[in-house]
Amino acid sequence: MAGSTDSGSTDRRARAFVSDALWVTLAALILLLPAIAWGRPFVFGDTAYYWGWGGDILDAIRQPWPHPGQPWTPGRSLSGWGADLHDVTPADLRFNLTWLTARSAFYAVPFRLLAGAGGLWPVAAAQALIAAWAVKVAVRAAAPASSRLTYIAGVAALTALSSLGFEAAYAMPDVFGGLALLAAGLLIALSQRIGRAERVGLCALIVYAVLAHAENALNLAAAVAIGAIWRWRVEGEGLAALRRVAPTAAALAVGLGAAMLGGMALGAVFGRPAHMPPFAASRILADGGAQAYLRRACPDAGLAACDLAQSPPVPPEYYLWVYPLERPPLTPAPDRTRYTIDQFNRLDARHVTEAEADQRERFVGQQSRLVLGALGTDGLFEARQAITHGSVALINFGVDRNFDTIPLLIHGGRSRLRETLASILPGGVECARPQSAACGRFDLGGWVPGQYAAALAALLFLAAASLRRRTAPPEGLACLLGLTLSLVLVNALLCGAISGPYSRYQSRVEWLVPLGALLLLAEWVTRPGPAPVSGAGVPKDNQ
Repeated sequence: MAGSTDSGSTDRRARAFVSDALWVTLAALILLLPAIAWGRPFVFGDTAYYWGWGGDILDAIRQPWPHPGQPWTPGRSLSGWGADLHDVTPADLRFNLTWLTARSAFYAVPFRLLAGAGGLWPVAAAQALIAAWAVKVAVRAAAPASSRLTYIAGVAALTALSSLGFEAAYAMPDVFGGLALLAAGLLIALSQRIGRAERVGLCALIVYAVLAHAENALNLAAAVAIGAIWRWRVEGEGLAALRRVAPTAAALAVGLGAAMLGGMALGAVFGRPAHMPPFAASRILADGGAQAYLRRACPDAGLAACDLAQSPPVPPEYYLWVYPLERPPLTPAPDRTRYTIDQFNRLDARHVTEAEADQRERFVGQQSRLVLGALGTDGLFEARQAITHGSVALINFGVDRNFDTIPLLIHGGRSRLRETLASILPGGVECARPQSAACGRFDLGGWVPGQYAAALAALLFLAAASLRRRTAPPEGLACLLGLTLSLVLVNALLCGAISGPYSRYQSRVEWLVPLGALLLLAEWVTRPGPAPVSGAGVPKDNQ
Protein backbone atom coordinates (compact mmCIF):
# COMPACT_ATOMS: atom_id res chain seq x y z
CA MET A 1 0.00 0.00 0.00
CA ALA A 2 2.83 2.37 0.92
CA GLY A 3 4.61 1.53 -2.34
CA SER A 4 1.46 2.36 -4.30
CA THR A 5 1.17 5.70 -2.50
CA ASP A 6 4.80 6.54 -3.22
CA SER A 7 4.37 5.61 -6.87
CA GLY A 8 1.29 7.81 -7.17
CA SER A 9 3.11 10.74 -5.57
CA THR A 10 6.04 10.29 -7.97
CA ASP A 11 3.68 10.20 -10.94
CA ARG A 12 1.98 13.41 -9.81
CA ARG A 13 5.32 15.16 -9.43
CA ALA A 14 6.41 13.97 -12.86
CA ARG A 15 3.16 15.18 -14.45
CA ALA A 16 3.49 18.54 -12.67
CA PHE A 17 7.08 18.87 -13.87
CA VAL A 18 6.11 18.13 -17.48
CA SER A 19 3.19 20.54 -17.27
CA ASP A 20 5.39 23.32 -15.87
CA ALA A 21 8.00 22.66 -18.56
CA LEU A 22 5.38 22.99 -21.29
CA TRP A 23 4.05 26.28 -19.89
CA VAL A 24 7.59 27.66 -19.53
CA THR A 25 8.33 26.63 -23.12
CA LEU A 26 5.21 28.45 -24.29
CA ALA A 27 6.27 31.54 -22.34
CA ALA A 28 9.75 31.33 -23.89
CA LEU A 29 8.22 31.25 -27.37
CA ILE A 30 6.23 34.38 -26.54
CA LEU A 31 9.43 36.09 -25.39
CA LEU A 32 11.02 35.20 -28.73
CA LEU A 33 8.26 36.87 -30.76
CA PRO A 34 10.18 40.16 -31.26
CA ALA A 35 13.14 38.23 -32.68
CA ILE A 36 10.84 36.07 -34.82
CA ALA A 37 9.26 39.23 -36.22
CA TRP A 38 12.75 40.71 -36.75
CA GLY A 39 13.79 37.59 -38.68
CA ARG A 40 16.68 36.56 -36.40
CA PRO A 41 18.03 37.13 -32.89
CA PHE A 42 19.33 40.61 -32.15
CA VAL A 43 23.07 41.25 -32.26
CA PHE A 44 25.43 43.92 -30.98
CA GLY A 45 28.95 44.71 -32.14
CA ASP A 46 30.30 42.75 -29.19
CA THR A 47 28.50 39.63 -30.43
CA ALA A 48 31.31 39.08 -32.93
CA TYR A 49 33.91 39.43 -30.20
CA TYR A 50 32.14 36.94 -27.94
CA TRP A 51 32.16 34.56 -30.89
CA GLY A 52 35.85 35.09 -31.57
CA TRP A 53 36.90 35.11 -27.91
CA GLY A 54 35.03 31.85 -27.27
CA GLY A 55 36.85 30.28 -30.21
CA ASP A 56 40.21 31.55 -28.96
CA ILE A 57 39.58 30.07 -25.52
CA LEU A 58 38.55 26.68 -26.88
CA ASP A 59 41.61 26.69 -29.14
CA ALA A 60 43.86 27.59 -26.19
CA ILE A 61 42.37 24.76 -24.11
CA ARG A 62 43.10 22.27 -26.89
CA GLN A 63 46.57 23.71 -27.53
CA PRO A 64 47.86 25.96 -24.70
CA TRP A 65 49.96 28.93 -25.69
CA PRO A 66 53.64 28.88 -24.67
CA HIS A 67 54.60 30.60 -21.43
CA PRO A 68 57.33 33.27 -21.43
CA GLY A 69 60.67 31.55 -21.92
CA GLN A 70 59.19 28.67 -23.88
CA PRO A 71 59.64 28.42 -27.66
CA TRP A 72 57.02 30.44 -29.51
CA THR A 73 54.87 28.60 -32.06
CA PRO A 74 54.62 30.74 -35.21
CA GLY A 75 51.60 30.73 -37.47
CA ARG A 76 48.84 30.66 -34.86
CA SER A 77 45.81 32.97 -35.19
CA LEU A 78 43.53 34.95 -32.91
CA SER A 79 39.94 35.59 -33.92
CA GLY A 80 38.93 37.65 -30.89
CA TRP A 81 39.65 40.87 -32.73
CA GLY A 82 36.59 40.25 -34.89
CA ALA A 83 38.66 38.85 -37.75
CA ASP A 84 41.51 36.37 -37.78
CA LEU A 85 44.86 37.91 -36.87
CA HIS A 86 47.37 35.55 -38.43
CA ASP A 87 50.88 34.68 -37.24
CA VAL A 88 50.26 36.13 -33.78
CA THR A 89 53.22 37.47 -31.80
CA PRO A 90 53.62 37.43 -28.01
CA ALA A 91 52.90 41.19 -28.00
CA ASP A 92 49.62 40.64 -29.87
CA LEU A 93 48.55 38.08 -27.30
CA ARG A 94 49.51 40.30 -24.36
CA PHE A 95 47.50 43.20 -25.76
CA ASN A 96 44.48 41.00 -26.43
CA LEU A 97 44.50 39.80 -22.83
CA THR A 98 43.95 43.39 -21.62
CA TRP A 99 40.70 44.04 -23.49
CA LEU A 100 39.07 40.85 -24.78
CA THR A 101 38.64 39.83 -21.14
CA ALA A 102 35.84 42.43 -20.95
CA ARG A 103 33.83 39.66 -22.61
CA SER A 104 33.28 36.92 -20.07
CA ALA A 105 34.80 33.56 -20.92
CA PHE A 106 31.88 31.93 -19.13
CA TYR A 107 29.51 33.45 -21.69
CA ALA A 108 31.84 33.35 -24.70
CA VAL A 109 32.55 29.61 -24.56
CA PRO A 110 28.95 28.31 -24.32
CA PHE A 111 27.94 31.01 -26.82
CA ARG A 112 30.53 29.72 -29.29
CA LEU A 113 29.47 26.11 -28.77
CA LEU A 114 25.75 26.80 -29.13
CA ALA A 115 26.18 29.16 -32.08
CA GLY A 116 28.57 26.76 -33.76
CA ALA A 117 26.02 23.97 -33.46
CA GLY A 118 22.94 25.82 -34.66
CA GLY A 119 23.48 29.55 -35.13
CA LEU A 120 22.13 32.20 -32.77
CA TRP A 121 18.66 30.71 -32.29
CA PRO A 122 19.87 28.13 -29.71
CA VAL A 123 21.47 30.99 -27.75
CA ALA A 124 18.27 33.03 -27.84
CA ALA A 125 16.14 29.97 -26.98
CA ALA A 126 18.27 29.09 -23.95
CA GLN A 127 18.10 32.66 -22.63
CA ALA A 128 14.36 32.88 -23.24
CA LEU A 129 13.77 29.62 -21.34
CA ILE A 130 15.78 30.87 -18.36
CA ALA A 131 13.92 34.20 -18.37
CA ALA A 132 10.53 32.49 -18.69
CA TRP A 133 11.35 30.17 -15.78
CA ALA A 134 12.47 33.07 -13.54
CA VAL A 135 9.24 34.98 -14.25
CA LYS A 136 7.23 31.84 -13.44
CA VAL A 137 8.96 31.55 -10.07
CA ALA A 138 8.22 35.23 -9.40
CA VAL A 139 4.52 34.91 -10.27
CA ARG A 140 4.11 31.77 -8.18
CA ALA A 141 5.86 33.36 -5.19
CA ALA A 142 4.01 36.68 -5.39
CA ALA A 143 0.58 35.19 -6.10
CA PRO A 144 0.60 31.47 -5.24
CA ALA A 145 -3.06 31.02 -6.17
CA SER A 146 -2.68 32.54 -9.64
CA SER A 147 -3.37 30.38 -12.68
CA ARG A 148 -0.99 29.43 -15.44
CA LEU A 149 -2.98 31.64 -17.78
CA THR A 150 -2.18 34.58 -15.50
CA TYR A 151 1.50 33.70 -15.88
CA ILE A 152 1.26 33.51 -19.68
CA ALA A 153 -0.68 36.79 -19.81
CA GLY A 154 2.01 38.44 -17.72
CA VAL A 155 4.78 37.18 -20.02
CA ALA A 156 2.83 38.44 -23.05
CA ALA A 157 2.43 41.86 -21.42
CA LEU A 158 6.14 42.04 -20.61
CA THR A 159 7.00 41.09 -24.19
CA ALA A 160 4.75 43.80 -25.59
CA LEU A 161 5.47 46.59 -23.08
CA SER A 162 9.04 46.11 -21.87
CA SER A 163 12.52 45.19 -23.04
CA LEU A 164 12.45 41.60 -21.72
CA GLY A 165 11.60 39.90 -25.03
CA PHE A 166 14.33 41.83 -26.84
CA GLU A 167 16.87 41.11 -24.10
CA ALA A 168 16.04 37.40 -24.02
CA ALA A 169 16.74 37.13 -27.77
CA TYR A 170 19.88 39.31 -27.64
CA ALA A 171 23.10 37.48 -28.50
CA MET A 172 24.69 39.16 -25.49
CA PRO A 173 24.78 38.38 -21.74
CA ASP A 174 22.71 41.49 -20.90
CA VAL A 175 19.52 39.64 -19.93
CA PHE A 176 21.29 38.06 -16.95
CA GLY A 177 21.66 41.49 -15.34
CA GLY A 178 17.92 41.85 -14.72
CA LEU A 179 17.43 38.14 -14.02
CA ALA A 180 20.09 38.25 -11.30
CA LEU A 181 18.33 41.14 -9.55
CA LEU A 182 14.99 39.33 -9.76
CA ALA A 183 16.54 36.15 -8.35
CA ALA A 184 18.16 38.07 -5.47
CA GLY A 185 14.88 39.86 -4.70
CA LEU A 186 12.93 36.59 -4.62
CA LEU A 187 15.44 34.87 -2.33
CA ILE A 188 15.54 37.81 0.08
CA ALA A 189 11.85 38.73 0.10
CA LEU A 190 9.84 35.60 -0.66
CA SER A 191 12.08 32.59 -0.04
CA GLN A 192 9.48 31.00 2.26
CA ARG A 193 7.15 30.70 -0.74
CA ILE A 194 9.72 29.11 -3.02
CA GLY A 195 10.52 25.41 -3.14
CA ARG A 196 13.97 24.02 -2.51
CA ALA A 197 14.65 23.18 -6.16
CA GLU A 198 13.62 26.67 -7.23
CA ARG A 199 15.83 28.25 -4.56
CA VAL A 200 18.76 26.22 -5.86
CA GLY A 201 17.91 27.33 -9.39
CA LEU A 202 17.80 31.00 -8.37
CA CYS A 203 21.18 30.67 -6.64
CA ALA A 204 22.62 29.03 -9.75
CA LEU A 205 21.22 31.91 -11.83
CA ILE A 206 22.98 34.41 -9.57
CA VAL A 207 26.26 32.51 -9.80
CA TYR A 208 26.09 32.46 -13.58
CA ALA A 209 25.11 36.14 -13.78
CA VAL A 210 28.27 37.02 -11.83
CA LEU A 211 30.31 34.92 -14.26
CA ALA A 212 28.56 36.29 -17.36
CA HIS A 213 29.25 39.97 -16.63
CA ALA A 214 31.45 41.52 -13.93
CA GLU A 215 29.13 44.48 -13.25
CA ASN A 216 26.42 42.11 -12.06
CA ALA A 217 28.51 41.38 -8.98
CA LEU A 218 28.31 45.06 -7.94
CA ASN A 219 24.53 45.09 -8.32
CA LEU A 220 24.22 41.88 -6.31
CA ALA A 221 26.44 43.25 -3.56
CA ALA A 222 24.06 46.20 -3.38
CA ALA A 223 21.13 43.75 -3.25
CA VAL A 224 22.67 42.03 -0.22
CA ALA A 225 23.27 45.33 1.57
CA ILE A 226 19.87 46.87 0.81
CA GLY A 227 18.10 43.58 1.46
CA ALA A 228 19.76 43.18 4.86
CA ILE A 229 18.72 46.70 5.89
CA TRP A 230 15.16 46.14 4.70
CA ARG A 231 14.80 42.77 6.47
CA TRP A 232 16.37 44.15 9.65
CA ARG A 233 13.85 47.00 9.73
CA VAL A 234 10.94 44.63 9.17
CA GLU A 235 12.00 41.82 11.47
CA GLY A 236 13.85 43.89 14.06
CA GLU A 237 16.57 41.28 14.40
CA GLY A 238 19.93 41.40 12.73
CA LEU A 239 20.46 37.62 12.72
CA ALA A 240 17.13 37.01 10.99
CA ALA A 241 18.01 39.61 8.37
CA LEU A 242 21.35 37.95 7.74
CA ARG A 243 19.66 34.59 7.28
CA ARG A 244 17.42 36.15 4.62
CA VAL A 245 20.30 37.51 2.57
CA ALA A 246 22.65 34.56 3.19
CA PRO A 247 21.69 32.55 0.05
CA THR A 248 22.23 35.56 -2.21
CA ALA A 249 25.49 36.45 -0.48
CA ALA A 250 26.69 32.85 -0.73
CA ALA A 251 25.82 32.65 -4.44
CA LEU A 252 27.63 35.95 -5.02
CA ALA A 253 30.70 34.61 -3.20
CA VAL A 254 30.65 31.39 -5.22
CA GLY A 255 30.37 33.38 -8.44
CA LEU A 256 33.30 35.62 -7.51
CA GLY A 257 35.39 32.62 -6.50
CA ALA A 258 34.61 30.84 -9.76
CA ALA A 259 35.46 34.01 -11.70
CA MET A 260 38.82 34.19 -9.93
CA LEU A 261 39.55 30.55 -10.73
CA GLY A 262 38.46 31.18 -14.31
CA GLY A 263 40.93 34.04 -14.59
CA MET A 264 43.70 31.79 -13.32
CA ALA A 265 42.70 29.12 -15.83
CA LEU A 266 42.80 31.66 -18.66
CA GLY A 267 46.28 32.71 -17.57
CA ALA A 268 47.38 29.07 -17.60
CA VAL A 269 46.12 28.23 -21.12
CA PHE A 270 47.25 31.55 -22.64
CA GLY A 271 50.62 31.44 -20.90
CA ARG A 272 50.36 34.94 -19.39
CA PRO A 273 47.98 36.83 -17.07
CA ALA A 274 44.56 37.95 -18.25
CA HIS A 275 43.73 41.52 -17.15
CA MET A 276 40.35 43.20 -16.72
CA PRO A 277 40.08 46.23 -19.05
CA PRO A 278 40.43 49.70 -17.47
CA PHE A 279 36.76 50.70 -17.26
CA ALA A 280 37.10 53.14 -14.35
CA ALA A 281 40.26 54.78 -15.75
CA SER A 282 38.63 55.12 -19.17
CA ARG A 283 35.60 56.86 -17.67
CA ILE A 284 37.56 59.49 -15.75
CA LEU A 285 39.85 60.09 -18.74
CA ALA A 286 36.79 60.57 -20.94
CA ASP A 287 35.38 63.06 -18.39
CA GLY A 288 38.67 64.98 -18.39
CA GLY A 289 39.31 64.65 -14.66
CA ALA A 290 42.34 62.38 -14.92
CA GLN A 291 44.23 64.76 -17.19
CA ALA A 292 44.54 67.37 -14.42
CA TYR A 293 46.12 64.76 -12.16
CA LEU A 294 48.48 63.64 -14.93
CA ARG A 295 49.62 67.20 -15.61
CA ARG A 296 50.41 67.61 -11.92
CA ALA A 297 52.01 64.22 -11.29
CA CYS A 298 53.88 63.50 -14.53
CA PRO A 299 56.60 62.74 -15.32
CA ASP A 300 57.67 61.98 -11.72
CA ALA A 301 54.82 59.51 -11.20
CA GLY A 302 56.09 57.24 -13.98
CA LEU A 303 52.57 56.50 -15.22
CA ALA A 304 52.02 54.89 -18.60
CA ALA A 305 49.26 57.41 -19.36
CA CYS A 306 51.50 60.48 -18.96
CA ASP A 307 51.39 60.97 -22.73
CA LEU A 308 47.67 61.74 -22.33
CA ALA A 309 48.21 64.66 -19.95
CA GLN A 310 47.90 67.29 -22.69
CA SER A 311 45.37 65.43 -24.84
CA PRO A 312 41.72 66.51 -24.79
CA PRO A 313 39.30 63.89 -23.51
CA VAL A 314 37.73 61.56 -26.05
CA PRO A 315 35.04 58.86 -25.70
CA PRO A 316 35.94 56.10 -23.22
CA GLU A 317 36.01 53.44 -25.97
CA TYR A 318 39.36 54.83 -27.12
CA TYR A 319 41.02 54.20 -23.75
CA LEU A 320 39.29 50.84 -23.35
CA TRP A 321 40.08 49.27 -26.70
CA VAL A 322 42.61 51.35 -28.66
CA TYR A 323 45.16 53.09 -26.44
CA PRO A 324 48.12 53.21 -27.09
CA LEU A 325 47.94 51.76 -30.60
CA GLU A 326 46.75 55.07 -32.06
CA ARG A 327 46.73 58.65 -30.86
CA PRO A 328 43.33 60.04 -29.82
CA PRO A 329 41.55 61.99 -32.56
CA LEU A 330 42.19 65.72 -32.36
CA THR A 331 38.66 66.67 -33.42
CA PRO A 332 35.37 64.78 -33.24
CA ALA A 333 34.74 62.67 -36.32
CA PRO A 334 31.91 63.99 -38.53
CA ASP A 335 30.62 60.40 -38.88
CA ARG A 336 31.48 58.60 -35.66
CA THR A 337 30.13 55.26 -36.88
CA ARG A 338 32.21 55.32 -40.05
CA TYR A 339 35.28 56.44 -38.08
CA THR A 340 34.88 53.60 -35.57
CA ILE A 341 34.43 51.02 -38.33
CA ASP A 342 37.52 52.27 -40.16
CA GLN A 343 39.51 52.30 -36.92
CA PHE A 344 38.70 48.70 -36.09
CA ASN A 345 39.38 47.66 -39.67
CA ARG A 346 42.91 48.98 -39.17
CA LEU A 347 43.38 47.46 -35.72
CA ASP A 348 41.96 44.05 -36.59
CA ALA A 349 44.72 43.43 -39.11
CA ARG A 350 47.76 45.00 -37.44
CA HIS A 351 50.34 43.54 -35.09
CA VAL A 352 51.26 45.07 -31.74
CA THR A 353 54.83 45.99 -30.87
CA GLU A 354 56.48 44.94 -27.63
CA ALA A 355 56.63 48.60 -26.54
CA GLU A 356 52.89 49.03 -27.14
CA ALA A 357 52.12 45.84 -25.23
CA ASP A 358 54.31 47.00 -22.35
CA GLN A 359 52.61 50.39 -22.18
CA ARG A 360 49.16 48.83 -22.38
CA GLU A 361 49.88 46.40 -19.54
CA ARG A 362 51.30 49.21 -17.41
CA PHE A 363 48.27 51.39 -18.12
CA VAL A 364 45.89 48.61 -17.07
CA GLY A 365 47.96 47.74 -14.01
CA GLN A 366 48.11 51.40 -12.90
CA GLN A 367 44.35 51.95 -13.13
CA SER A 368 43.84 52.28 -9.37
CA ARG A 369 46.63 54.87 -9.10
CA LEU A 370 45.11 56.91 -11.90
CA VAL A 371 41.61 56.78 -10.45
CA LEU A 372 42.68 57.58 -6.89
CA GLY A 373 44.93 60.36 -8.16
CA ALA A 374 42.06 61.94 -10.11
CA LEU A 375 39.76 61.68 -7.09
CA GLY A 376 42.39 63.28 -4.89
CA THR A 377 42.97 66.08 -7.39
CA ASP A 378 39.30 67.01 -7.86
CA GLY A 379 36.99 64.55 -6.17
CA LEU A 380 34.06 66.96 -6.30
CA PHE A 381 34.27 67.14 -10.08
CA GLU A 382 34.37 63.36 -10.35
CA ALA A 383 31.39 63.04 -7.99
CA ARG A 384 29.38 65.50 -10.08
CA GLN A 385 30.24 63.61 -13.26
CA ALA A 386 29.25 60.27 -11.71
CA ILE A 387 25.93 61.66 -10.47
CA THR A 388 25.24 63.26 -13.84
CA HIS A 389 25.97 60.06 -15.77
CA GLY A 390 23.95 57.99 -13.31
CA SER A 391 20.98 60.36 -13.53
CA VAL A 392 21.01 60.28 -17.31
CA ALA A 393 21.36 56.50 -17.30
CA LEU A 394 18.29 56.17 -15.06
CA ILE A 395 16.03 57.76 -17.65
CA ASN A 396 17.90 56.51 -20.73
CA PHE A 397 16.41 53.09 -21.34
CA GLY A 398 14.31 51.31 -23.88
CA VAL A 399 15.17 49.41 -27.02
CA ASP A 400 16.25 52.05 -29.54
CA ARG A 401 17.51 51.95 -33.12
CA ASN A 402 21.06 51.20 -31.95
CA PHE A 403 19.99 48.07 -30.07
CA ASP A 404 20.82 45.93 -33.12
CA THR A 405 24.14 46.73 -34.79
CA ILE A 406 23.56 45.27 -38.25
CA PRO A 407 21.73 48.32 -39.69
CA LEU A 408 24.61 50.58 -38.59
CA LEU A 409 27.16 48.25 -40.18
CA ILE A 410 25.21 48.06 -43.42
CA HIS A 411 24.96 51.84 -43.71
CA GLY A 412 28.65 52.06 -42.73
CA GLY A 413 29.83 50.03 -45.73
CA ARG A 414 32.16 47.04 -45.86
CA SER A 415 34.04 46.13 -42.69
CA ARG A 416 35.67 43.17 -40.99
CA LEU A 417 33.07 43.29 -38.24
CA ARG A 418 30.27 43.05 -40.80
CA GLU A 419 31.98 40.08 -42.46
CA THR A 420 32.37 38.31 -39.12
CA LEU A 421 28.71 38.79 -38.22
CA ALA A 422 27.76 37.58 -41.70
CA SER A 423 29.64 34.34 -41.00
CA ILE A 424 27.71 33.92 -37.73
CA LEU A 425 24.38 34.90 -39.33
CA PRO A 426 24.25 33.34 -42.79
CA GLY A 427 21.81 35.47 -44.72
CA GLY A 428 21.08 37.58 -41.66
CA VAL A 429 23.25 40.58 -42.51
CA GLU A 430 20.78 42.26 -44.78
CA CYS A 431 18.81 45.47 -44.98
CA ALA A 432 15.13 44.65 -45.21
CA ARG A 433 14.28 48.32 -45.80
CA PRO A 434 17.25 49.84 -47.66
CA GLN A 435 15.78 53.34 -47.76
CA SER A 436 15.17 53.45 -44.01
CA ALA A 437 17.65 54.60 -41.40
CA ALA A 438 16.30 51.82 -39.18
CA CYS A 439 16.93 49.23 -41.91
CA GLY A 440 15.45 46.23 -40.06
CA ARG A 441 12.14 44.42 -40.48
CA PHE A 442 10.49 47.08 -38.30
CA ASP A 443 11.55 50.28 -36.58
CA LEU A 444 13.18 49.37 -33.27
CA GLY A 445 12.96 52.99 -32.16
CA GLY A 446 9.19 52.81 -32.43
CA TRP A 447 9.10 50.65 -29.30
CA VAL A 448 10.73 53.25 -27.06
CA PRO A 449 7.64 55.44 -26.36
CA GLY A 450 5.61 52.41 -25.34
CA GLN A 451 8.33 51.16 -23.01
CA TYR A 452 8.69 54.57 -21.39
CA ALA A 453 4.91 54.83 -20.98
CA ALA A 454 4.70 51.33 -19.48
CA ALA A 455 7.51 51.99 -17.01
CA LEU A 456 6.03 55.33 -15.93
CA ALA A 457 2.53 53.88 -15.62
CA ALA A 458 3.90 50.98 -13.57
CA LEU A 459 5.68 53.37 -11.18
CA LEU A 460 2.57 55.53 -10.74
CA PHE A 461 0.42 52.45 -10.21
CA LEU A 462 2.74 51.03 -7.54
CA ALA A 463 2.97 54.40 -5.78
CA ALA A 464 -0.81 54.90 -5.79
CA ALA A 465 -1.49 51.34 -4.63
CA SER A 466 0.95 51.71 -1.74
CA LEU A 467 -0.93 54.71 -0.35
CA ARG A 468 -3.98 52.67 0.69
CA ARG A 469 -3.91 49.80 3.11
CA ARG A 470 -6.43 47.73 1.14
CA THR A 471 -4.44 47.94 -2.10
CA ALA A 472 -0.89 47.98 -0.71
CA PRO A 473 1.22 44.89 -1.38
CA PRO A 474 1.71 42.49 1.54
CA GLU A 475 5.02 42.59 3.38
CA GLY A 476 6.90 40.01 1.31
CA LEU A 477 5.81 41.41 -2.03
CA ALA A 478 6.45 44.95 -0.78
CA CYS A 479 10.02 43.91 0.03
CA LEU A 480 10.47 42.39 -3.43
CA LEU A 481 9.10 45.49 -5.16
CA GLY A 482 11.09 47.93 -3.02
CA LEU A 483 14.28 45.95 -3.46
CA THR A 484 14.04 45.52 -7.23
CA LEU A 485 13.11 49.17 -7.80
CA SER A 486 16.06 50.23 -5.65
CA LEU A 487 18.36 47.99 -7.67
CA VAL A 488 17.13 49.49 -10.95
CA LEU A 489 18.37 52.81 -9.57
CA VAL A 490 21.64 51.24 -8.38
CA ASN A 491 22.25 49.76 -11.82
CA ALA A 492 21.90 53.20 -13.42
CA LEU A 493 24.26 54.84 -10.93
CA LEU A 494 26.92 52.13 -11.22
CA CYS A 495 26.82 51.71 -14.99
CA GLY A 496 26.63 55.45 -15.58
CA ALA A 497 29.54 56.20 -13.27
CA ILE A 498 31.79 53.34 -14.41
CA SER A 499 31.07 53.22 -18.12
CA GLY A 500 28.54 55.79 -19.30
CA PRO A 501 24.80 56.50 -19.66
CA TYR A 502 24.19 54.08 -22.52
CA SER A 503 20.60 52.90 -22.98
CA ARG A 504 21.69 49.27 -23.36
CA TYR A 505 22.78 49.11 -19.72
CA GLN A 506 19.44 50.23 -18.32
CA SER A 507 17.22 48.38 -20.78
CA ARG A 508 18.53 45.10 -19.36
CA VAL A 509 16.83 45.87 -16.01
CA GLU A 510 14.01 48.25 -17.02
CA TRP A 511 11.54 45.37 -17.43
CA LEU A 512 11.62 44.79 -13.66
CA VAL A 513 9.46 47.90 -13.20
CA PRO A 514 6.41 46.71 -15.22
CA LEU A 515 6.99 43.21 -13.85
CA GLY A 516 6.50 44.61 -10.34
CA ALA A 517 3.17 46.13 -11.32
CA LEU A 518 2.05 42.88 -12.96
CA LEU A 519 2.99 40.90 -9.83
CA LEU A 520 0.89 43.21 -7.67
CA LEU A 521 -2.05 42.86 -10.07
CA ALA A 522 -1.72 39.08 -9.93
CA GLU A 523 -1.67 39.24 -6.13
CA TRP A 524 -4.81 41.40 -6.15
CA VAL A 525 -6.68 38.94 -8.38
CA THR A 526 -5.94 36.03 -6.05
CA ARG A 527 -6.16 37.95 -2.77
CA PRO A 528 -8.93 36.45 -0.58
CA GLY A 529 -11.76 38.82 0.22
CA PRO A 530 -13.09 39.54 3.71
CA ALA A 531 -14.80 36.67 5.47
CA PRO A 532 -18.59 36.70 4.89
CA VAL A 533 -20.76 37.51 7.91
CA SER A 534 -24.30 36.53 8.95
CA GLY A 535 -26.57 37.28 11.84
CA ALA A 536 -25.18 39.94 14.11
CA GLY A 537 -21.95 40.33 12.25
CA VAL A 538 -20.39 37.08 13.49
CA PRO A 539 -18.31 35.35 10.82
CA LYS A 540 -19.87 32.10 9.65
CA ASP A 541 -16.73 30.15 10.50
CA ASN A 542 -17.17 31.11 14.16
CA GLN A 543 -20.88 30.38 14.45
